[in-house]
Amino acid sequence: MNYAEKEAELRRIKLLSELRDSLRAATSSLDEYLNFLGTLEQPYDPSKISWVLADGPSGTYEKAALQEGSDYTALLKALGEHGGKMTLDGFFYWLFSDGSTVGRKPVGKK
Repeated sequence: MNYAEKEAELRRIKLLSELRDSLRAATSSLDEYLNFLGTLEQPYDPSKISWVLADGPSGTYEKAALQEGSDYTALLKALGEHGGKMTLDGFFYWLFSDGSTVGRKPVGKK
């Protein structure tokens, strides 16, 4: 390897090292922000919603049909903002095609 090749290789190593350090800093900032978001109070409490056991093609789940109450309304809104699906506090939630029925099952349950 001649001098110019060694110099180019050292420059690539330095750039990769700087990129690695920048990614570490970005990861640290993202972790801090996610921890902050975790401290925000969610505007609804799923335990205050009336859930009914149901069976589907993928097994047992819970579902809630349209009901009065700000908790249910806020959950519907959150699902709408997340494309009809989201994971929260160990549960996977989804919105049925009727737009008003919600299903949930523990994360990882088949």
